[in-house]
Amino acid sequence: MDHLIYSHYFSLPTQGNIYTITNLELANGTSKLLVASLKREIFCFEYVEGTNGTLIPTAREVSFTYIPTGAEIISIDAYNKSSKNNEFVVGITIIKNSNDSDSLETYLNIYSGWEASEDFNIENIAQNCQSLELNFIPYRLMHTDLFLWDNDGLCSQEKVFLLSGSDHYIHVFREGSDHLFKEVDAKEYFPEFIKHPSPVVWMDSMYINNDSDDVLKYGLSNYCSLPRHNPTNILTCCEITDVDLDGKLEILVGNSAKV
Repeated sequence: MDHLIYSHYFSLPTQGNIYTITNLELANGTSKLLVASLKREIFCFEYVEGTNGTLIPTAREVSFTYIPTGAEIISIDAYNKSSKNNEFVVGITIIKNSNDSDSLETYLNIYSGWEASEDFNIENIAQNCQSLELNFIPYRLMHTDLFLWDNDGLCSQEKVFLLSGSDHYIHVFREGSDHLFKEVDAKEYFPEFIKHPSPVVWMDSMYINNDSDDVLKYGLSNYCSLPRHNPTNILTCCEITDVDLDGKLEILVGNSAKV
């Protein structure tokens, strides 16, 4: 990673956290970033090609509906339902501040939209919202593939949202035939989603053996089995990716101080 060079940065009006950034993979192969700050502001970041072939970084604020004044954004995630079109689903978890901790209101807002042309307009998606009230404080929001099997083999494949919460569970939200999301019984599709001894602060998943088995990795809020760099640092997340584009995967471990 020593040969990586500085590219660009843009400032946020307020801080975010490890859950408030997600990638938008467009059908044409390009990508954009959605970055949220705690105080409701959400920005779309991308590189556009200049007249002389140089890449120009741009960032603009996107106004998502149903995020009331005073609410804080906890986590954000997005995925494209189609490989040929831009049919995005964006999930945002929020918490409405209150002086009474027993009356905190938390929600999962799900935004969706379909673009017929290659021109992608995130503002259209931001106006189409389904808001689901939660009975727990949300943590990590992510999506994964759900494979449904019958005796003849693979029956269907779809994407679902996974959301970890303060109740020590990982919740599953699935889109129905009416295109509305609702929480489903996690044990029916992911039997490994038992109640954990503490909240799951980070999780990721992958499929192996021709998509017949899923592997879930997660980190708990009490790090009884994870080493620390020093007693004051807490490991918060982990990612496996080809950072330096050499064809080999690296493991990035983030803590409260650095990566």
